[in-house]
Amino acid sequence: AAFVNADLLLQYNIEDFIQHFDKAMEHSYFSVRIHFVLMDARNDKFIASTTKELRVPAKTLDAYGGVKAMSEALHGVLKQNLAWLYGVCQKGD
Repeated sequence: AAFVNADLLLQYNIEDFIQHFDKAMEHSYFSVRIHFVLMDARNDKFIASTTKELRVPAKTLDAYGGVKAMSEALHGVLKQNLAWLYGVCQKGD
């Protein structure tokens, strides 16, 4: 439960957040998948939900390449979610 005085509540569940490698350890990508649920905080009513996912290839197989791919994937998913939230909120006006 959230202890916030707000009209809307965005809940999320991180379903995938990991760097994947192929069997030969020659290529990898970072995968981010987050499920978002928008709720009316005043009455705990469901408004909408979506799952956003992005896979970004790592340019190198070292930690730097993995972190860079992770950052790009997470940023991309959050940008997708902002666009989705904007659309949902526009429909509600």
